[in-house]
Amino acid sequence: MESRVNEVYLQYDRHAANMLNSIRNKLYILFVVVTTTILTIFGLYDYVNLSRDLNRSFAELKSSTIARLSIGVSTPLWDFNKDAAKSIVNSEMIRAEIRSIQLFDATGQLFLSSVRDDKGNIVNDKPVNATDGIAVEAPLFRQSGEVTGSAAPAQSTPAIGRIVVHFSRHLVEEALQTNILRHLLETVAIDLLLLILLTLSLRLVFTPLGKLRDALLDLSQNDGGEMRALPETEQNEFGEVIKAFNQVIYKSSLAEKSSNRLLEIDQAVQPASDFEDFGNMLLARLAQMLGLVYGALYIADAEETELRRVGGYGCDDSIHNRSFAWGQNLVGQAAMDKRTISLSLPLDDPFLVKIGPGTFKVHTMLILPIISCDKVLAVLEIGAQESFEDWKVNFIDDLLPTLATKIQILAGNVALRELLVQNQAQERNNPENCL
Repeated sequence: MESRVNEVYLQYDRHAANMLNSIRNKLYILFVVVTTTILTIFGLYDYVNLSRDLNRSFAELKSSTIARLSIGVSTPLWDFNKDAAKSIVNSEMIRAEIRSIQLFDATGQLFLSSVRDDKGNIVNDKPVNATDGIAVEAPLFRQSGEVTGSAAPAQSTPAIGRIVVHFSRHLVEEALQTNILRHLLETVAIDLLLLILLTLSLRLVFTPLGKLRDALLDLSQNDGGEMRALPETEQNEFGEVIKAFNQVIYKSSLAEKSSNRLLEIDQAVQPASDFEDFGNMLLARLAQMLGLVYGALYIADAEETELRRVGGYGCDDSIHNRSFAWGQNLVGQAAMDKRTISLSLPLDDPFLVKIGPGTFKVHTMLILPIISCDKVLAVLEIGAQESFEDWKVNFIDDLLPTLATKIQILAGNVALRELLVQNQAQERNNPENCL
């Protein structure tokens, strides 16, 4: 049980690590961080400006309210006209920022009060909580026959009372909180919208990348199975990448098939004990692989003066020469020039191969010298009805070095066997060996 739990934790940790290392997730995180940071900077800038404007407006409200009340309630206070003072005070209480207004006479006795209760209603002559809001106090003076609180009085003018107003910052705080909440909602909404757009955009990138990743994983885990090419549906840079990948798959498949064919050729000629068997086995297998209708192998002599046919496929001695001198015919010319000769014969003058009912026409010929260390060992001549495809030509080019090695090994074996036969014949003919 404990091992099972540990395995689950390991899988979770591995999955978490893959999530963190994912390019897609890193782009998401980077995008969210950058977008949120930029929006936060603009939100803070807007918050600071709004706070400054609201505080300035609040300060102006306090000064203007005190100024109006100092002028407005002076005469009613001097005349002890409570109804007139109440009317002025209640008109100022319309502003929601004002929590209470208190008017005191010269003796410090409360002359009038107006308070906003918890429901927002204006109540007169109710006790005021000293902690309810920001208190602003201003004295009232009588000067030149008038009472005023807007100008500095003369030193001899006594105060006839004072006014205390409690202001509330709840509207300012609510506006700032609303601003913060609005910016938070805007940031979340913009992040979500841009993440959706980013996801749709990244699908254009990661969908073909995912297909390419899966194909590469299949290629890395492929044990000789057939690799499937990706569909070339994208008409963009990723389409070019997929096209290049398909070319790699195609070439890899050709290389694998070529290796298998070379192995088949090696196994086919392995039993050969002389050049005649070697040529016949080689060309029989090549004819099966490449669709040949004619083939011949010419072995060069040690002096490089003659090329002798030692094996063939579809050969007839009545129409096909058994040997060529060096430089004679195209076979001898290919040996002399040490280069491949490719022929596309016209339809009215084909190369003929005899079959049971008559002759077979060959329209495409390849004559290839087999070279080792700049020495021509043999010439391979093959023919088909149709043109040779590129993969067939490439396979033949890959086969020639292998054939050169095989011919050298076989020549050594044949020479060793002939030497052994000669030694045995000499021993039989030597009279001393009979004693």
